[in-house]
Amino acid sequence: MDGSRAGLDARATLRRLQRRFTNFRGAFPGLTRLQILSAIAAKILRGDAYRSFKRELNAVDAYKPLRRSAAELAALKDRPSVVIAALPKSGAQYVISRMAKTYGYRTGRVLGIGEFPDFTVQTWMAEEFGQGGLVTEAPLPSDNEAIQRLCANGLTRVVLYVRDPRAVTYNLIRSPGSLSAIRLSSDAFAAMSHQQQLDHCIDTFLADAVSWLNGWVNLLGARSIDIHLAPYETLLTDETAFFHSLSTFYGLPVDAWPDASAKDRHAAETWRKAISPDRITRMTRMMPDRLFEYFGFER
Repeated sequence: MDGSRAGLDARATLRRLQRRFTNFRGAFPGLTRLQILSAIAAKILRGDAYRSFKRELNAVDAYKPLRRSAAELAALKDRPSVVIAALPKSGAQYVISRMAKTYGYRTGRVLGIGEFPDFTVQTWMAEEFGQGGLVTEAPLPSDNEAIQRLCANGLTRVVLYVRDPRAVTYNLIRSPGSLSAIRLSSDAFAAMSHQQQLDHCIDTFLADAVSWLNGWVNLLGARSIDIHLAPYETLLTDETAFFHSLSTFYGLPVDAWPDASAKDRHAAETWRKAISPDRITRMTRMMPDRLFEYFGFER
């Protein structure tokens, strides 16, 4: 088995262990959990894969539940938590910051662990969001387990923030951040030429992004959870309408919004000028017709 495949298999095994430990918080002392999983990781993972896992594990053990009084919780009854499903590098952080500033939502809390495409919703984190007053964005998976955990904690509404995955792939090249989404070590990625980096991101990240969006289209048809579509293009062309629609979806007062800031309406197509026509054709062919039809992406 090649090294990259072995790393993926190891991470999948460790994710299962993480879910078992973190879903039963309190069943094991934090230090013991940290020691056990770190020891397993050290035996299996190497380099960036191990460092990434340790960062994730340390974050979980350092993530303390909110302690909110009954009075604080009562004040949140008309402010349900806002959950935004979005691909990384799609610009959803701007939406989060605007919601937080306008309605006084708290940021910095998360719904799960892991990074795209391996994000896992955690039950105790979902419980916290079910109490209200929080806003977050994450690459939420559309599988039954994730949706059931959300709904079981009163999170029956999700915003699907949609941006053309080809544009998001280009953003990843410009600012890769964590490289877990493209299954490559930082050293290996840095050793590539720009064109090689782009090809690798197309083969890995774009393929996963297309699969992720496909899963949400399936979920939209199943209607097992209430989903609000929030296209990036609408944010660019009519920000006021974008946020009014989002606020209405959550039953929040739309008159709370200040005047919208101006946006570069051509930003959505920047990637087309930076990527060669043959690569754009290849990227387009990776996307099924249903994504173009459902979300209105231009070919």
